[in-house]
Amino acid sequence: MTTQTSGRHAPRVFSSPGGPAGPPTGGRRAPSPQPAPRRFGRVFKVAGFTILPVLLLVLLAVGIGYVRLLHGPISLKAFSEQIEERINADLNGFTVHIDDALITLADDFRVELRLTNLRIKEDDGDLVASAPSAALELNRTAFWRFEVSPKRVDLIEPRLAVTYSSEHGISLSINNAPPIAIETANSGEEESAIVPPAPVAAERPLPSFAQDGSSPAFHRVDLARLLAESSARARRGEAATSRLKAFGIRNARVSVTCDDVTSEVFVPEASFDVDHTKRDSVISGAATVESAKGPWSLKFRTEDSEQHDLVKVAATVENLVPSTLAPISADLALLSMFDTPVNGVLNLDLSNAGDLRSADLSIDVADGFIRLPAVSSTPFMLDKGKIALKYNAETRRLDLMPSTLDWDGSHITLHGAMQNDPEETGQPQWHFALRSIDGSISAKDFGVAPIPVESLEAMGRIIPGEDLVQLSGLALSVGGGVVNVNGDIIGGPDAPSTRVEATVSPMPIETLKAMWPRAVAPAARDWMGAQVERANLKSASFKLLSGRFIESEGSTSNDAGAREPERLSAHLELGDIRMVPLPNSLPIEAENAAIRLENSALEVSVPEARIIVDETRRMPLSDVRLTAVDVTHDAPLAELALTSETSLEDLIETLNRSELNLTGQGPLPIAGVDGKVEGEIKIAMPLIADAKVSKIEGNARISDIRGRNEDYQLTIQGGTVDIEVSDIGVIAKGDLSVNGVMARLHMHRILDAPSHLQPPIRISSTLDNADRRQLGLDVNHLVQGEIAAEVTVSHTEAGENAVHVQVDLTNAELIIEELAWRKLPGRQANAQFDLDVAGPNRTELNNFKVVGDMIALDGWIVANEKRDLVEYAFPNFSLNVVSRLDVRGKVDKNKIWKVTAKGSTFDAKDLFRSLLALGKTVDHTIAPAEPAVGVDLTAQVDTVLGHSDVSLRNYSVKLSQRNGQIVSLDGRGTLDGGEPFAVVMTSDGPRRFYAESTDAGQTFKLVGFYPNIQGGRMRLEVDLEARGDAEKSGTLWVEDFRVLGDPIVSEVYSSIDGSSGGRSEGRQRKGEREVFEFQLLRVPFSVGHGQFVLGDSQIRGPLLGASIRGRVDYNTQRLNLGGTYVPLQGINSAFCDIPLFGPIVSGLDCQGVFGITYAIQGPMARPQVLVNPLSMLTPGIFRGIMEMTSPNPQVQPLREQKTKGPASSRVRASSSAPASTVDGWSSETTLPSDRKKR
Repeated sequence: MTTQTSGRHAPRVFSSPGGPAGPPTGGRRAPSPQPAPRRFGRVFKVAGFTILPVLLLVLLAVGIGYVRLLHGPISLKAFSEQIEERINADLNGFTVHIDDALITLADDFRVELRLTNLRIKEDDGDLVASAPSAALELNRTAFWRFEVSPKRVDLIEPRLAVTYSSEHGISLSINNAPPIAIETANSGEEESAIVPPAPVAAERPLPSFAQDGSSPAFHRVDLARLLAESSARARRGEAATSRLKAFGIRNARVSVTCDDVTSEVFVPEASFDVDHTKRDSVISGAATVESAKGPWSLKFRTEDSEQHDLVKVAATVENLVPSTLAPISADLALLSMFDTPVNGVLNLDLSNAGDLRSADLSIDVADGFIRLPAVSSTPFMLDKGKIALKYNAETRRLDLMPSTLDWDGSHITLHGAMQNDPEETGQPQWHFALRSIDGSISAKDFGVAPIPVESLEAMGRIIPGEDLVQLSGLALSVGGGVVNVNGDIIGGPDAPSTRVEATVSPMPIETLKAMWPRAVAPAARDWMGAQVERANLKSASFKLLSGRFIESEGSTSNDAGAREPERLSAHLELGDIRMVPLPNSLPIEAENAAIRLENSALEVSVPEARIIVDETRRMPLSDVRLTAVDVTHDAPLAELALTSETSLEDLIETLNRSELNLTGQGPLPIAGVDGKVEGEIKIAMPLIADAKVSKIEGNARISDIRGRNEDYQLTIQGGTVDIEVSDIGVIAKGDLSVNGVMARLHMHRILDAPSHLQPPIRISSTLDNADRRQLGLDVNHLVQGEIAAEVTVSHTEAGENAVHVQVDLTNAELIIEELAWRKLPGRQANAQFDLDVAGPNRTELNNFKVVGDMIALDGWIVANEKRDLVEYAFPNFSLNVVSRLDVRGKVDKNKIWKVTAKGSTFDAKDLFRSLLALGKTVDHTIAPAEPAVGVDLTAQVDTVLGHSDVSLRNYSVKLSQRNGQIVSLDGRGTLDGGEPFAVVMTSDGPRRFYAESTDAGQTFKLVGFYPNIQGGRMRLEVDLEARGDAEKSGTLWVEDFRVLGDPIVSEVYSSIDGSSGGRSEGRQRKGEREVFEFQLLRVPFSVGHGQFVLGDSQIRGPLLGASIRGRVDYNTQRLNLGGTYVPLQGINSAFCDIPLFGPIVSGLDCQGVFGITYAIQGPMARPQVLVNPLSMLTPGIFRGIMEMTSPNPQVQPLREQKTKGPASSRVRASSSAPASTVDGWSSETTLPSDRKKR
């Protein structure tokens, strides 16, 4: 064996990289080292096999136990005695007994140790307290030593009683009723079973002020003695072995008795901790107490120092509402005034005997209010505050340190003192004196900025035994005014009472608004603050009584059995006032006003006032009175009575600007009218924002009405209108003089209806010709007689006036002279249209309609600023039922009408009849006041209906008229049978009218002139220029025609063919219908002064010939015609061509050798035909001697006609002429009515 003895280290042996290491020196192999991870893995493996099963078994046991607890508690009966010993070790003179200890689940599913039927007894065995169950918290240190030692005990659902008296202080009692029997799991079994305690809801129980036989019995414990002895024993170390450090209660019902007044308080949770040392003992705790205003919390800490004989108490209260403490004790009755949450910190110094040495109290006041006893009005509001108090027991003085209260944008900082005089006998009295340091008042709800408080001084006394606060004087100087207040406040449940009296010096209204408390007549305050915009207070007084103070002055209630709860009286005198008496009404200004408040009744009286209409306009009022019966209501109903004599213009402007909608929503559609108004009105509505008028009544009379409307060019020159106002609306009725024409006004406005749903204003009148001229209506050339017109004015949804006119034309005569159409009076017809003033130079008559028996028009009309028509359009123009036209017209810049007419049918019978009547179609022609210069007419009618069922097809006409005379005419059409018809008048040269047709018979039948002609060529030439007395003259030519069955020709022919006999007057023979052919008819004529004069007219034919001349007077309805009848004129006139002999034998006019003279004379209704047979023997040249008419008839002026005798009624053309009128030329000598008589 080789041993290395040198001091060097043995060399290290390394294995070669390529193979195992060589043997060490000396032939020994070094041991290879063990890696660390393998060592630890082996340890973990061993631990896993030993600990993991145990851990799994523990978790399994815990899980099984938790599942078991879900089905019910687990009893720990074996540990109950040890728990009792540990609890009793900390109690001196008391012994705790429990029936069992249970492990159970709490409401929050935590595992908890419960003690059942916990009982506390004194050493003599008397039961002091008991609880159905208690929660136990174990000391963890003792638990790990396998000892069951309690650290905290919580009584669950105990019944506690706290008693306070001024003689014995505070004592604690706990319910010692017999313990609650625990029912067995199965009913009927004797064996006891463990049942978990039922949870108790944390709610305040009903108070119980008296105990009966069923109430639990209480054993009283002197709490002060118990705490003092426990603290002293703990400091001596007698309870050193106990680990019980805390005590608590859950869901406890606490009966609090103060001086024989008992109330009940519910405490959801409370805890008390005890910490004892050699030098002192500290007891702390916290509690949560339920109240009617919500839960509040209390935390306290007491430190008992035996060395200094001093007990220090520090308490903190959060969310306490003082008014909830008032029912606990009569001494706390005054706290009922304070209904505001407070947070406070109280520090007390007490002697060990419990005597108070000093106290410091700091209170933070939150948002709340202060309510005066027995006053139901709104309380004093508080936003926040901070109060600091200090009390010195030696001087019995309570000092108020600078404390600030904030309310509604105002604040005040006060300081003062309260002191009790020990030498006074009777009830203790605390005299106080307060003074302001800083402050300001405002009224944010009325927009009043903060006003600095100049000074505030208050003094009085408080008598707690009588619950009395007496304010002997309070003087507040602010904003240039002074308020002096005195009063008494009596608290307590028996007869709470309040007396407050105040007087106010002159001050601005802003100061009064800021000073007026919300609690004093809040409704009157709100009205004055919101509705009075400007005023100066002259004086004010205030008095508030409630409770026994009312009884001392005597009740004013009408009901002897009803007790008046409170009495409020206030009187204010204001000057230079501007107010809005009702919401949304116009402001009123006055020099003086009086506001009076009696209880809940408000009255505002203003002798003379003015409504502010705008910046420059005022409406005078002679009396204003605002009354509200009950201003304490949520929506007090007020009545405003107004009396006024003003102008109509101011009244209308006032009503339009007011938002009360006294005449309905929206402005009145009346402008430019003035007059005198006398009336009164009463308005009732709630005094709340956005209120509406609930009741209204009144009456007024408007007289001396005058005004002018430029849009419609109407002037009101007088009238009287009576107005009645009621809940159904405003009704106005009266008479107006419009442009000198009397009209009837009727207006009804609904209060709550918008303007576009209001009934229209109605103006009605009966207008004759003179009235229409007076109104500037130039329509008498179209309408004659009386018409009943009604104009309605309404308001559209867009805010514009809508004027509608309706006219009854039944009793009037309608005339369209250009078409020879008229409606006789008595036939039904109505016209209506919408009048729209589209601009200063344009008035539109839209939806213009005329509907009647013989007329139907539908279209529109436009008039200019002078009310002259400038444009019209009638797409539907119908006359005599069958006419269907579209007529449009427009005046050009030269005042010439451009008229177009087109349609399918036009009934022209009246027009043709007027042309042939030759007399005037109306009594007198009425021209428009400002006629147009002329008319240019273009018409296209498919069918023109004429007489004898003859019509004119495809008729087109162009006519030009200037200054009432036709200057050009071109009309063309096709007669039945296809023959053309044309009328032409050229504008160059003399005014001559030409008419031509190749079928004279159809033409005469069309116009109703002479229906007995057939065929022939016709040409008519008329000179329209006046010649002498004739207005127009002309000549009618007809060639190659036949006359069929003319009775006059037949009668003349038969009279000659008979024997002798001159007169045909007694003949009753009816003429036979025969055909006579003629080669020529030539009729020269002239027309004027209602007369138709025939010159030397001739008719020639092979069998008959005749000449005629004379006059037809339409003014006198008589005719005088005569001529020569020539039979067989073709043969008779054969000698006419023989020189010298022919004219002697045949006559100068070549009528024939033989001829018979005749005459047609007499009334047009019954003409007589006279024949002279002797003229048959007279040669032609001398036959003129035998004629019975004037050889040269002419038109005679009317003045000559008047000398000859009275004229009969004149003929008028109409749609249905009277049966006694013969229009045009007739071949009958008797009327149809005469034939029927025969």
